[in-house]
Amino acid sequence: MPARALWKAQVQLDKVSLPVRMYSAVQDRNVHFNLLHAKDHQRVHERMRRVSDGEIVEMKDTRTGYALETGELVLLEPKERSALAPKASRDIRVLHCAPRSALPMAAFARPYYLGPDGDEDELYFALADALGDRLAICEWVLRNKHHHGALTAKDGYLMLIELHSADEWIDVSELELPGGPDLEERELALAEQLIRGLDAPFEHDTFHDDYRERVHDLIERKARGEKAPRARESREPERSTSLLSALSASVKGLQKAGAREEGAAGAGTSRARAAKGERAHKRHSAARPRRAKNPQPRRQTRGQKGA
Repeated sequence: MPARALWKAQVQLDKVSLPVRMYSAVQDRNVHFNLLHAKDHQRVHERMRRVSDGEIVEMKDTRTGYALETGELVLLEPKERSALAPKASRDIRVLHCAPRSALPMAAFARPYYLGPDGDEDELYFALADALGDRLAICEWVLRNKHHHGALTAKDGYLMLIELHSADEWIDVSELELPGGPDLEERELALAEQLIRGLDAPFEHDTFHDDYRERVHDLIERKARGEKAPRARESREPERSTSLLSALSASVKGLQKAGAREEGAAGAGTSRARAAKGERAHKRHSAARPRRAKNPQPRRQTRGQKGA
């Protein structure tokens, strides 16, 4: 089933206007449960209750308020809040461009795909190619909220990544982090060796939510009438109290793992060569003509019979 567009808009790049459709680039894969009554397994739902006496309150009878540090509540009417909302628009306005390295990773919030809307395919792909490895910083209004984002290109298509605002970030200076001692040269060398030993290509497909997969497996088991498997006891690995010994053990473990992988690769190469030789032998044997057990005389043509 094709993905449904969340919103129609137009990217405004100076005098250029490009109609686009916005699609979510991520999806909710969490397991969602129903809340049931324990006795008859009927579905139940939550109701809003007044804190003072527990009386049920309907949504139409509610108002919004903001609690001050003094405990006083400031009431806001729906009309007052709607009057403060930004003006509705379908424009994704490009403010300026910047290199990818200009934005820290903490700035990125949620990604969206932008697909062409209408007959502007040539302009769409031209913009995607022109962006290259740069980001176009944008702003737009959606659902009564002002958003900022970075327009980029991925695999030849446009992607819009919503950005956190600067006041949403927590500066590291606000955290109560202890200061660490200076590392010895040997400790620093082992740490660098450990980091280099962990270098590997990034493969996003290997990332899985193991808990979600186990929950789905349990649901399927119980749906078939099977019993839930027993939970295995997990033991915490022993950790060394010495930084130097921990780094040394980690580096040695990486070296052993690398040696095992090389040995397995060598054995695999030997098996592959043997299999290749066996296949070649079979092909050579099959290519040789086989002599019939009881050879039959060839059928004579009319010319041969006359001779």
